[in-house]
Amino acid sequence: MNFALLGDDAAVSPLIAAIAANPEHRLSHAALTGAMTPEWLTVSPSTTVAADWDELIGAREVDAVIVAGADPEILEAVRQIASAGKPLVVFPRAGQGTTWVYELSLIRDDNGVALVPVFVARFDRKLDRLRRLIDDGTIGKVLQFHIERELRVTSATAGTPLLPVAEVEDAFLPDVDVLRFLGGNYSRVTSFFSGTVNSHVSQATNTLSGDGLPEALWSLKGTAGNSRWQLSVVGDAGKLILSGESDSPDWRLSIDGVEEPDDAAREYRDTGEAILVHVERALAGEPIRPDWTDLTRALEICDGARRSLRRRRTIDLHFESTSERSQFKTQMTAIGCSLLFLTLFGVVFVLIGGTVFDPRETAEIKAEHAGAILYDDDFVPGSAELIETAQNRLNEIARRMPGSTFPVIVEQSADERGAALDEARRLAVVGQLKAAGAPDAEQRTIVARLRGRGFQACMQVARLAVFVPLGLFLLLQLLLFITRAPAEAGQPTSTLDG
Repeated sequence: MNFALLGDDAAVSPLIAAIAANPEHRLSHAALTGAMTPEWLTVSPSTTVAADWDELIGAREVDAVIVAGADPEILEAVRQIASAGKPLVVFPRAGQGTTWVYELSLIRDDNGVALVPVFVARFDRKLDRLRRLIDDGTIGKVLQFHIERELRVTSATAGTPLLPVAEVEDAFLPDVDVLRFLGGNYSRVTSFFSGTVNSHVSQATNTLSGDGLPEALWSLKGTAGNSRWQLSVVGDAGKLILSGESDSPDWRLSIDGVEEPDDAAREYRDTGEAILVHVERALAGEPIRPDWTDLTRALEICDGARRSLRRRRTIDLHFESTSERSQFKTQMTAIGCSLLFLTLFGVVFVLIGGTVFDPRETAEIKAEHAGAILYDDDFVPGSAELIETAQNRLNEIARRMPGSTFPVIVEQSADERGAALDEARRLAVVGQLKAAGAPDAEQRTIVARLRGRGFQACMQVARLAVFVPLGLFLLLQLLLFITRAPAEAGQPTSTLDG
């Protein structure tokens, strides 16, 4: 199998070494590898370093692309490569973010491209041994997990070592996967930073919890010495500790303070080989963990930790399978809330504007509400003769005039020289009303200049502008039925092979 490398994250080094040592595989291309290029070319001298990432899309011999980084250019390249249908082997970074992962999930649902995440810690034999001890009940019921990290600060001064927030998040993501692997699907996160100075912190503490799950604590602080990592598993019948230097694969496992001898040499497979086997099986379509859902959930917990910091409270995580349908619901909810808010203010504005800027007199308003205005087009052009529809309308008006006070208005001609015609039309209206039985027609029929015809048209446009977007939005909800639901996927519990 031919692999291509995209990015410069040193975490992929074990996999690159394993590919180079395996005669059945080859690292054929690399792009955006930055300062890591010389090191990886030493391991795999035959690799072609591409001038631009888009060469990976056109390279037909490339069977899968290894993603190693979170720079915006890398993330955009991965979107395009996934859309082209090339499988991806992703080394997670917190900077990749949930939005990017959701986008790749939708691309996968659309074209079926394989997405294989690699959490390096999952492939350590000592961690797998610790998981088996927990499952066997060696320490009884698990009460708590606690991961303690000390991260080397290269620019440390004589004062307290401070860590950039981005490094804190990158350190938290792989440990989230470890805690989920051991403890289960945590659904609540609480985050706290202390000693914050200009986007740097002296210590970070996160707490994960969930219904029926043991509490998981995670803490991180900077150090001027070597980076350290320790996982403590506290049970009601004992305690397990897995510890070591973060940059070394030689972890130590102890049971109740007694270090366990490394008796796994006969089965030993180094981390790179274990990752390569995992990638082979995942690309072959086997349901194997960690899978894309594991990466999605881990990033969602990291995102929840950020929100917990902003809101200073525990965040409940409501997990939902990413799909066109869930994305559509999320977007429609956001748009709908904004649209309802704008519609409310639009209605208020139209009502106030219609009252304040209405140029009509009271008589015109009353006549308009009663439908008792005769316009120029209600008469035969240039004459005082009423058209048939106007006569019928006047008969109806005459029946409603007793017991009411609205006037009957004849529209005044724009030309002042039309006064005689206006008076003739008024008399024609009076005559029609009297014939229909309205005895006070003479007093209530007037000629007046109409000021509200243009205003009413403007108000109609304003009402449409307020309500039509809301109506269109409601119609768009019908598109829900053509969106794809979450894809069904198996959820196996095994992780490593013997």
